[in-house]
Amino acid sequence: MKLKLENSFITDNTLECEKECFFLQTTQNAKFHAQALEKGAKI
Repeated sequence: MKLKLENSFITDNTLECEKECFFLQTTQNAKFHAQALEKGAKI
């Protein structure tokens, strides 16, 4: 899932993460927390 915002977006998929996006952490994807941070996402 990817939700677009005016200057960024929210995603729950680390493959879509990029600098300054927001990572929506869930119980199922919590194991990818570090990977999202490495890509510059905000949790």
